[in-house]
This record gives sequence, structure tokens and C-alpha cells, in this order.
Amino acid sequence: MPALISVTPDNVDRVLSDLPRLVRLALGFGSRLRRGTLDVTLPDGRTLRLGGMEPGPVAAMTLYNYGFASRLLNGGDIGIAEAYLHGEWDTPDLTQFSLSFLRQSRPHSGDAGQQAADALRPDRAALV
Repeated sequence: MPALISVTPDNVDRVLSDLPRLVRLALGFGSRLRRGTLDVTLPDGRTLRLGGMEPGPVAAMTLYNYGFASRLLNGGDIGIAEAYLHGEWDTPDLTQFSLSFLRQSRPHSGDAGQQAADALRPDRAALV
């Protein structure tokens, strides 16, 4: 099993220089996950670890193609859901994947559904 490649906001462009710019932007967004980690397996077999600044949920996703990046960056939570429905990515545990983004929101900050939607938006201030 290949080693996990730790991706941070500071090294995303250097570590993933061979990937398309939109993919680096999308994964850079993921690298800012404050609570918990997201392990991403790329189509070429490399596995990246995103986030982890604080303890929290552990989630995983497998990318089958890079179309997810455009959908995420253009559509936020709806875009990543559409990419999932189109088979561009998968996860062994969709509940855990969703929970990992819910946990990015500050406790008691309102409606849980809105927290999830906000957490999946690339401009989400809580992820920086």
C-alpha cells in the first residue's frame, strides 16, 4: 500500500503540480479542513490526506475522474452531490463523508442542514 501524501494549503501546488489547475484548487479547498481528515485516492492510485488541523471525523473518497473539481468549484454542495451521482467519485461511507463536512461548522451555529451546505462551499471562512 502506497504511503499517504499529506497535502496542505502551503504545498498543494507543489505536491500536485501534475494535476489540472481546477483539481488542485478543489483539493486545496479540502486541505483546509480544520476538523478531521479526508483521504482522497486519485485515479492514478496515489492517496492524499487532506485536513487534520484538529481532531475530528475521518472520511475517505475515491476519485474516478477529475470532473468533480469543476462541479465542486462551480456548485459547492450541490456540485459535489452531482459529481457523486455521475459516478465521478465514491466513498465507503457517505454518512461519514457528510459528517466530516458538518463538523467544520462551529457548534450551535444554526440549522444542521445549512451548516452542511455552508461547509461544502469553497469560500467557507470556517475552513481557512
